[in-house]
Amino acid sequence: MPKKQKTKAAPFNDKLKGLYHFVSATEKVVELLESRSCKPVHKASAAAFRGGGLVTNKVLELVQSGGSIDESTACLYRDTSARLGTLLSDGRAVSKLQLKAVMKLMDGLGKVAQVSSARTDLPLTLSDTVLMSTWLDFKTYVDGHGDDRLLMMQQYVKTFQSQQRRGPLKTLLEDYEEEMRSFRGRRAWSFPSF
Repeated sequence: MPKKQKTKAAPFNDKLKGLYHFVSATEKVVELLESRSCKPVHKASAAAFRGGGLVTNKVLELVQSGGSIDESTACLYRDTSARLGTLLSDGRAVSKLQLKAVMKLMDGLGKVAQVSSARTDLPLTLSDTVLMSTWLDFKTYVDGHGDDRLLMMQQYVKTFQSQQRRGPLKTLLEDYEEEMRSFRGRRAWSFPSF
């Protein structure tokens, strides 16, 4: 009996070879969440967000360099990115996700939409409302969870101050605490300009 050969899926676009892995990693996360399995989702989720960041960087490089993307590839990229945006609302998918990965992906999505809206030869799916809605989902997540890291840093400052240490580090931490109060007072939403 002949051995079964593994069939390797062809890349969707030679310039976007990571797109297949991005799509399959995102599908795996969705399947794990829908199956309600006991398997931890955070590793698959991290792989999906990492793949999303890599593909977004490739799309951005391609768009900025004047390259073109076909409509089906652009739709697949947009739809998969949108699925990642919906995953942000599920606590199991983002329980151990690094905020830095989400911020990187958010910045890339905003830049892709901005550059694509300026070019008429690219598919409209790279600058449509679905992609902007996804960007807004990422922005909302980052704004809601960005304070977590700041609160941890603030707790460190308070602990350090309670030890009554002196010197340049104390001055630095006092400046940090003052900036923290100022930041919270003036924080506002910012959207990319299109």
